[in-house]
Amino acid sequence: MASKLTGSVKDPMSMASDLIHEFVCSPCEEDKLNTEAKYFCGECSKYYCDQCLTFHSKILKQHAVVGCDDVDKWVGQGNTLISCDLHPRKVIELLCEDHDEMCCHLCVSLNHRMCRSISLISDLAKGIHKMADFKQLPSKVANVTTSLNQVREVERRTKAP
Repeated sequence: MASKLTGSVKDPMSMASDLIHEFVCSPCEEDKLNTEAKYFCGECSKYYCDQCLTFHSKILKQHAVVGCDDVDKWVGQGNTLISCDLHPRKVIELLCEDHDEMCCHLCVSLNHRMCRSISLISDLAKGIHKMADFKQLPSKVANVTTSLNQVREVERRTKAP
């Protein structure tokens, strides 16, 4: 005889999901939950699910929140840094080290199934701010910028009558 289960599971990890959402609710993600975002606040640069939006709207009433109808305004905001060339609505979050190629989750499932070394870019970037190369980056960028400006100035002078 089958017994009927009653009650609810209160374990927050039971709410975790293997689903891949286009946009994940920022507060939920901080709590290690995988909840689909349905709203975006441009002033906070964060994504919100229905439940988290309720709290956001009570505290920050003056913020303009954009819903799913205007999802095109979400791209390039918040945690979204680079959109995938093959799947523009997906965010590049992974690196296939076999092909030395950055990709989205959809690319991995379609084109990199057999690859052995796929890593989250965020995991690879941990501790980067402590590395010597990273600390030297501003001066290297300044040197390259100076060199480019010098080349541009030379070209401008040679083309001038």
